[in-house]
Amino acid sequence: MSSSQQSGIDRILFGQSAVHRVASEFMLRGYNVYFPSVDIGADIILDNGIRIQVKATRLVIRASRTVGSYIFQLHGYRLNSSTEGKRWRKKPRHFSEKCDFVVLYGQTEQKFWIVPAMFLDGKSHVMLSIEDHGNRCPSLTKTIKSFENRWDVIESFSFPEYKEDEVKVVVE
Repeated sequence: MSSSQQSGIDRILFGQSAVHRVASEFMLRGYNVYFPSVDIGADIILDNGIRIQVKATRLVIRASRTVGSYIFQLHGYRLNSSTEGKRWRKKPRHFSEKCDFVVLYGQTEQKFWIVPAMFLDGKSHVMLSIEDHGNRCPSLTKTIKSFENRWDVIESFSFPEYKEDEVKVVVE
């Protein structure tokens, strides 16, 4: 096995271990968790129907700094045909179309940010520094940081209510 294949396997194992770590937090809080057998854009579905996407990373400390950051990659990929052949290209994700919350998991320090999906729509990454200096998006970072260990936002979530005249059923 090549080192790039091993690296890919390690990344998959790390991601799945994060999903199960987050699932265990929900179970400790009294939720039953379900794992979709097909990738639907959510890693976990709670017994009340709330869809959870998990993103995980480790603390990165750059040589020029003494403090670390968690850098969460949020973009997806699409296969693009070009004149040079098919290539994978990054594309922005719209999380709120597929899930209700994104749990950002900082594995190194066992930190969790429970973020409503709409806050991350269209973002390519989120960098959460231990200290706030030097961040390019301080307002987004401050908003995301406010969701650290906010498991209570799940309990207060309510699905949008639809009036009968807003729901259209098409029968063919």
